[in-house]
Amino acid sequence: MVFAVTALHTAPANGLQPGQSGGTCDSSAADAAAARCPLFANAVVRSLSPRLENPVTRASPGSEKRVYVTGVGSISPLGASSVATREAYTTGRTGIRRRVIGDALLPVGALSEEAELEVSRLTRESATIAKLDRMTRLALLAAREARRQAGFDRRDAALGVILGSSRGATTTLEARLAEFMAKGRTLPRTSPTTTLGNLATNVAREHPSAPLAGEISCACSTAMQAVLLGFAWLRAGLGEACLVGGAEAPLTPFTIAQMDALGLLTRDPSEEPACQPLAREARDRLVLGEGACVLVLERLSEPEALERGALAEVVGVGSSVEKGASATGISAEGDGLACAMRAALAGHTDGIDAVVVHAPGTVQGDRAELAAIDTVLGASEVALCSSKWQTGHTLGASGAFGIELALHLLSGGTVATPPYASHLRAPTRSVRRVVVNSAGFGGATASVLLRALGSE
Repeated sequence: MVFAVTALHTAPANGLQPGQSGGTCDSSAADAAAARCPLFANAVVRSLSPRLENPVTRASPGSEKRVYVTGVGSISPLGASSVATREAYTTGRTGIRRRVIGDALLPVGALSEEAELEVSRLTRESATIAKLDRMTRLALLAAREARRQAGFDRRDAALGVILGSSRGATTTLEARLAEFMAKGRTLPRTSPTTTLGNLATNVAREHPSAPLAGEISCACSTAMQAVLLGFAWLRAGLGEACLVGGAEAPLTPFTIAQMDALGLLTRDPSEEPACQPLAREARDRLVLGEGACVLVLERLSEPEALERGALAEVVGVGSSVEKGASATGISAEGDGLACAMRAALAGHTDGIDAVVVHAPGTVQGDRAELAAIDTVLGASEVALCSSKWQTGHTLGASGAFGIELALHLLSGGTVATPPYASHLRAPTRSVRRVVVNSAGFGGATASVLLRALGSE
């Protein structure tokens, strides 16, 4: 059975799609793109449309409100802040280290020493924070940085929260389960501190006015799906600003064992780097990483965005679910990812300068994504970029880290060449438009199109 989500295709009030130089608004390109995707679901939400009668979003040409990224915060194996992480993208510094987890010695993307100090300081702030799972504490730190950059530490404007995680409160869950198996009982706070609901609500409590605290878990595409939902929430006029992103703390014995059972984790001590996305020598080289990345999305006119120092515009988003894919992967042709990319681009494939790939470092996943990119963009020399060889795969947070890398590229930042033979290639021209991909277990896929301000 095929189930389709009715797509909302929109265009600016002046009748132009972003990137067009003239002509009249014609949504048939987006409709045709959606029709070519015979998969479970496809969604497109783009700028303003004559079919969207919400008066909040109706504006005169040149001043219509769109969705912009105005802040980003992260904590990762590369550093305690987005600034440190983005510096590592340029230098090529890696955060993958060998650690003993349970009975296994294996490479993981563990937090840097600087980042661990920040987690320790946060933990000592209050008894309440000390009781939270590590995943939630990482999200708090990333959200604080994102709010500061967007100026929400200086204003009380309402700020929605949509966050997620793939594995959830792994540290607390595994510790409480071990206690239960030994003693036959658990602590009263076990349930409230392990439910996914504690992620967004604890982040929301730190802002004076948070009208929304939503959670999502959609495997490794979780953070990107949170971006999609935040984008749609803002475009619908239900809010003016929203925190979106993901957090993951999967470096625990049972979580590692689950991934190891799939036969995807790399253990070769001589392999450097340990994680090799889009490697030319096909072999599974998955490394788990921990971290959190949070973005502030705001609905602004372009003059407002320029005044606020917005980092990029979210031009389009798309999502799809593979039909008949395995429980852990996507089709060999990457049909679902191609569908999500088409939806985000809505027929406009020219002028794409870079793709930040999902590429987890597995043979099937990497090949499928290359096939999807070739299907949608053709044999173009678009740059293909990834940070997983530096951080490992942060699972549900990885999509937000992909957007962080895209923002780095859009601001003129450079990326280091990975020290292995790969299909990755750095940009050779100024980057003005970037596609970010994400995919997860079960076949959930998502893509986002970002553009630099002033590049229309």
